[in-house]
Amino acid sequence: MAAGLALFTMAGATSSYPHFVFGMVVMSGGLGLAMAPTTQAVMLALPPAMTGIGSAITNTTRNIGAVLGVAVAGSVATSLYTGSMSTAPVPSGPLGTAARQSVGAAATIARHLPGRGGHDLLAMAANAFVHGAGAGAWIAAAVALAAIPVAITRLPRRAG
Repeated sequence: MAAGLALFTMAGATSSYPHFVFGMVVMSGGLGLAMAPTTQAVMLALPPAMTGIGSAITNTTRNIGAVLGVAVAGSVATSLYTGSMSTAPVPSGPLGTAARQSVGAAATIARHLPGRGGHDLLAMAANAFVHGAGAGAWIAAAVALAAIPVAITRLPRRAG
């Protein structure tokens, strides 16, 4: 999983779709390899009468972890994007504010700016977005790597 996230950090503003597909396949493969053993460890540790509760708690903690991970990575990405866009050549007023807060808004505004202004704004927004998203992916990869020793030392061993 961490390897797939690390691939996302290597993306640039001009990275192609296959780069992201490959990163997603690697990340999803790692996620799949981690989910089955952790779910099995929980289920095997419980008496049969408690497996429904164990499954519910496992899924709930997995979902809470995913939501918190997206929130933290997204907050870092947004913060870095808006910081990078603070000096962007944008129109004054609400359009400029929107471009500094959203890569989608910046792309829309850039299409309507005359001359090189639109191209420069779009390039700056794309680079700021990739920078922020890359930092968020590095944080997620670091958390995934930090979980490895925890899993090795805390998950129960299977006999045989």
